[in-house]
Amino acid sequence: MKQFFLLLIFLFVCPLVYGQNYYGLSGNLIDESGTELVGATVLLLNLPDSTMEEYALTNEKGFFKITAPKSSNYVLKVSYIGYEEYEQALSLNQKIDLGTIVLKEKKELLESIEVVAERIPIRMNGDTLEYSADAFETQEHDNVEALLKKLPGIQVDRDGTIKAQGETVDRILVDGKEFFGDNPEVVMKNLPAGAIDKVQVYDRKSDMAEFSGVEDGVEKKTINLTLKADKKHGFFGHVEGGYGYGVPDKFEVSSENHRYLGNLSLNYFNPKIRLSTIGAINNINEQSFSFMDYINLMGGIKSMMSGGNINLELNGDDPLGALLMNNEEGIAQTIGGGVNFNWFLSDKTEWSTHYFYSIMNKEKEARNFSKSIGLNQFFVRNSWLNSHVQAGNHNLNSTFKHKFDPTQDLKFELRFKWNDAFSTRQNREQSLGATNELQNEIHQNYAQ
Repeated sequence: MKQFFLLLIFLFVCPLVYGQNYYGLSGNLIDESGTELVGATVLLLNLPDSTMEEYALTNEKGFFKITAPKSSNYVLKVSYIGYEEYEQALSLNQKIDLGTIVLKEKKELLESIEVVAERIPIRMNGDTLEYSADAFETQEHDNVEALLKKLPGIQVDRDGTIKAQGETVDRILVDGKEFFGDNPEVVMKNLPAGAIDKVQVYDRKSDMAEFSGVEDGVEKKTINLTLKADKKHGFFGHVEGGYGYGVPDKFEVSSENHRYLGNLSLNYFNPKIRLSTIGAINNINEQSFSFMDYINLMGGIKSMMSGGNINLELNGDDPLGALLMNNEEGIAQTIGGGVNFNWFLSDKTEWSTHYFYSIMNKEKEARNFSKSIGLNQFFVRNSWLNSHVQAGNHNLNSTFKHKFDPTQDLKFELRFKWNDAFSTRQNREQSLGATNELQNEIHQNYAQ
């Protein structure tokens, strides 16, 4: 009973403690004419280092609300294109309503002046939510995935799925162009964070709507990465490697104990050409196959649609399905690599092609021993399982685009996919009696 009352007290006190340490800050933004300012950026910065604690964007009524930890060292910064910045130092030790904040329009001076630009971490640029990459701290060798994980409103799941504003991102563009096709995970893992100037999130029209110019109401959440000026010309990339081995119980050195990891990404960009190559090898269970890779290997989303619905069945007996459904079981060796080439022949004509190959081998061994003891019975059950799965794929895409005029486009697309997979499995089970006599034995072998 004493423990029960302690639990009740704990559950009651914790929300109070949390509520006492976090407070709300709200207000409304208008201009000098009384018009609500929609999409203005509101930042709550820590002093003295000006790191961002929280942010908000004003809604259609110019209203914003921020919830942040209690502190006496904050500065509120409000910015909106075409208006002077508003700053206010404040202490947040209670709920605060700032009321109405009036932003003044910038007065343009005719004479030459020196402008010192300060990057705004987050802002609305029309219908696009824009993040300034340099405003978010990353390490020297971080990739784009590490950068995205630091951006408020963007989530990267363990399986590589990206969500922005609660919606799944199906494509990442680089300076408005495709990079290694429509696989966001390849972009995330193979472009360095230090090469990115801005991360832009917007709703992209469907391919059919963009091609025909006729709205179909279909929009897809898209991320566009704009490169820094010095990364638009020349070479950049990264190389990563690691090696080690686990010492077994009997200190026997064996190739089975060796573990290695290697990743390579090299890029050459100029205004006319983009050439990139990537490679990866490891035996630490990092897969080249993601859920979207499986869909692509099966012919893509369109091939799975029937009557407007997507039909997808993963079977543990299928080699590719086995890899995806049991991706943490066994020891896997993965090798993959690819090349991407974009050629911008003119403002109206471009050709892009990319090829990717990957192969995975996975070995699994399992042993189970059990004893069952009853009033009048005693038996031992032993089982052994050995399985091997191998899956590989080739993926080649090539696209040629030419724009004759604003109403006429030509698009030629070639897609080639080839996958090869097989698996073997051996099962053996034994049942022994009280005196270890063999009562039953089963051998099963599968191959496909």
